Amino acid sequence: MKKCITIFALCLALLFPATVHAAETTPSNDKLVTVESSSRTTYYESTWLNNSSSGRFPIYCGNSGSVGVTFKVESSSTSSWAMIQLLDANGNAKTQLVYVDPTTNGGDGYYTHINIPAGTYYVTFNASTNVGMRIMCWMY
Repeated sequence: MKKCITIFALCLALLFPATVHAAETTPSNDKLVTVESSSRTTYYESTWLNNSSSGRFPIYCGNSGSVGVTFKVESSSTSSWAMIQLLDANGNAKTQLVYVDPTTNGGDGYYTHINIPAGTYYVTFNASTNVGMRIMCWMY
């Protein structure tokens, strides 16, 4: 039973973005087994557009240093598109202005890595759609 708990704790350590400790001791074996896993949290925000528009939405990222950023648009029309850029709280560009449509990178969107501190950022966009679309951002 204790080995099952240890395996379960190991699975939790791999699945959740936190430091998790699992320990097992048995009466016949006084060895302490510790499993530790640290992973980064993924942050996500999005906005839905009914028609063409420009705007921005905030995204908080608690990670710092080298951070991955993915922009993606989702729409039933491949004619929908957006020009997207990530700005810091002072309005300074943190990514280049990029064109993203539902087929960008085989549907996986545009991704890059940037070096930033933790904080709130803004996804700015100029978008075109006649059927509606979702603009999404992940930071990890």
